[in-house]
Amino acid sequence: MTIGGRRVSEAQFLALDKIGGAGYISALRIHARTGGSLVRLGFAEQFVPEANSYAMAARGRIRYYRLTTAGREAYLGLKRRYDRK
Repeated sequence: MTIGGRRVSEAQFLALDKIGGAGYISALRIHARTGGSLVRLGFAEQFVPEANSYAMAARGRIRYYRLTTAGREAYLGLKRRYDRK
């Protein structure tokens, strides 16, 4: 599969699907290399949410992935073209 001339592997597509379906996902639920490759391609970004409760602050700062605008468009385009049911 390609997005704008860039090859996207099956694992990257599945990671895009996980992130796209949930809106954002913990970095622990995606393999580090897959998440890093999505960030390098510009389809995802890492963020750390602000701790708005004591439980979040006590648990520590967990990184999350969310789709960028380019990632969202790539996800929707791939979903239309290669829909897996």
